[in-house]
Amino acid sequence: MKLGVALLAFTIAPSQAAERTSAVVSVVWDVALDADGHVAALSTKDTAVPKLHAHLEKAIRGWRFTPGAINGKPAPTKTHLHTRIEVRLVGDSFEIRLLGASTGPDYATRPAVAYPDWMARNHKQGLVLVIAHYDERGAVTETKPHDLHNRVDAGLVQAALSSAKHWTFEPELVDGRPVAGDVAIPVCFHLEGADPVDCEWKNPRTGAKGAGGDAVALNPAARLDSDVIGRVL
Repeated sequence: MKLGVALLAFTIAPSQAAERTSAVVSVVWDVALDADGHVAALSTKDTAVPKLHAHLEKAIRGWRFTPGAINGKPAPTKTHLHTRIEVRLVGDSFEIRLLGASTGPDYATRPAVAYPDWMARNHKQGLVLVIAHYDERGAVTETKPHDLHNRVDAGLVQAALSSAKHWTFEPELVDGRPVAGDVAIPVCFHLEGADPVDCEWKNPRTGAKGAGGDAVALNPAARLDSDVIGRVL
């Protein structure tokens, strides 16, 4: 039986229909905001949907943001914007719907999470939501499980926490200074061919349901103010 550990990272996922008419993909943007919250610069290393970048960039530049602050005063901020979009084929063109968007840090390094052998042999599966604190250098200094794991084996929780200690992040920059923060990272342990495992989760900060997702900042320096989730771009 094959096994796998997913950080529920955003990936291209074809629809379940017989013909592929839609896909879900994530794009992480590097965003520079001025002190008024306007987008001053925008770029991405994404290679999955390059033909959509111009369309997405135009939409993002029209969104409202609140930048970080120094001593209560808004300051230029560099953040990472995590977007999750559904691309649907409509006739001869495409429809792009925004499924998720959040600001915060991005991963610098993310070593794979090891699935404990004895957990796999005993068909132990489940979701672990790791809460991690990172310092100004992006190093993880503290990890703990979110309190939703009553039905998850303690061995899986420990495996996720142990791996999280080796992750590093690219912090947000406020007025050129890196900012420490906290993130929630869903780690789904699943076995191919086994019974389906419920890996849905809720953002501890907003209560919004997570349908996949990378690290979600719990206290981002910059915030997205525009109500754009669910809209067609």
